[in-house]
Amino acid sequence: IMTLVTLIMILSGVKFASLGMSFAPQASSDDMITINMTLPVGTNRDITENTLFQVQDIVRERVEGYSSLILTVGRENRGNLLINLPPLDKQTLTPLLIREMVESELSTIPDAIFTYSAGRRFRSNAPIDIRLSSEDVVAVEAASERIVEILENHVPEVIDVETDFESGRPQYTMKVDRDRASALGVAISSVSSEVRAALNGLRATSWQSGNDDIPVKVYLPDADIAVLSDLGRLMVHGKNGPVMLDNLVTFHRSVAPTTITREDGIRINHVRANIKTGLAATQVQPLVEKAIAASLVLPETVKLSYAGEAQDLGETGSTMIIVVIIAFFLVFIVMAAQFESLVDPFIIFISIPSLFIGVVWIYVLTGQTFTLFSAVGVVALVGVVVNNGIVLVDYTNELVKKKTPVFDACVLAARKRLRPILMTTLTTIIAMVPMAFFPGEGGDMMQPIGITMVGGLFSGAVMTLFVTPIMYSVFNKRREKRFDDPNSLQNMLAEYDRQ
Repeated sequence: IMTLVTLIMILSGVKFASLGMSFAPQASSDDMITINMTLPVGTNRDITENTLFQVQDIVRERVEGYSSLILTVGRENRGNLLINLPPLDKQTLTPLLIREMVESELSTIPDAIFTYSAGRRFRSNAPIDIRLSSEDVVAVEAASERIVEILENHVPEVIDVETDFESGRPQYTMKVDRDRASALGVAISSVSSEVRAALNGLRATSWQSGNDDIPVKVYLPDADIAVLSDLGRLMVHGKNGPVMLDNLVTFHRSVAPTTITREDGIRINHVRANIKTGLAATQVQPLVEKAIAASLVLPETVKLSYAGEAQDLGETGSTMIIVVIIAFFLVFIVMAAQFESLVDPFIIFISIPSLFIGVVWIYVLTGQTFTLFSAVGVVALVGVVVNNGIVLVDYTNELVKKKTPVFDACVLAARKRLRPILMTTLTTIIAMVPMAFFPGEGGDMMQPIGITMVGGLFSGAVMTLFVTPIMYSVFNKRREKRFDDPNSLQNMLAEYDRQ
């Protein structure tokens, strides 16, 4: 029996490795979906609003059954459309179906990039998050674009690939020839003041209106500063008279970053992606890393690292392992005090790993992903599953104290405690069934706890009835005292049946 149990546990461990893990469960049905729109940097705000209204018209035309639409324009080139859905029991469309209905038509809007997010659910970072760090902006931009291309073309398991990097806002940089300005007696401050006044106006005075002081600014006519060359014809004061700006400065076209993200003082750019429904971050992350390693060559100035959900799981998983170990230790201490022995708690603990058999296979059968909430269920199981072992070992000890042979006591205890163990386990499992299989609206987060409890309780109870008696017999051989009557066990069982 122990050989069979060991083989089943090994098989379960192999199967667990293929399950994949996520930080939180994917909600079966969310109450909202957000369509995020990004236009090129420098886009006029009016154009952004009009494009967003166009998105709204497409949604209204193609989607039915939503509760409301909310439009929001953030920065001048960004906006989003929030689609609120009815409660779960009244929903006719899921966020995934809505996306499929509008995605093809939205892709025809020129220069617009769309991403989608569903729900207000608890989550960690993006499932896939690739970090590029460097002060070389050009190299980071090229690497980011290449990674986006790799993910879109070589990793079909990911969707909604996007990068933080934006093509910056076009600008002109004015460089003053200091030697020439000095020779002509022109102060650098005079040059900057003249250009600032030409572009932004000059405060001439103020107008008093009651208690309000209203500034009055003077601007050049728009026709005078229509193109860049008009700035070159501005006159600045020099020691020998006015000097044309063209004689002092040169203009260079450049691109200014719209945002600069730094972590620990280092400029960082993120490439993020979501994963397709039904997949776990731990399943997709190796595929992403393999594709990037095979297709991307980075310059020495750029460093690549991975963040995202898989890394969060690694950090959180280490913490959960410590929590499980502490739970094991505390339960062991309590049982040691109860039994006044270290052997009996150890016998009970040997059966605890068997709960993982049920946990693994119930996730395989239901097609669910193991999550952080599943780990919480495992911690709870540690304290619940040992109850059956305590009942069984305690009754076996009573029989042994009554001079019953150890082997016979193990068999009799398992038989006599079979019914109460199965009844208590079954009632607990039935209580967990609604949480595990019928979570209802808002119950998606708690569902993994229910599934874990159902699977672990079932295998834990079954294995306790077999593993615990066997291990008790092995560890208590020295206490073995057979009756002279070889049919003593049969006699005891017959006596038990008569009772």
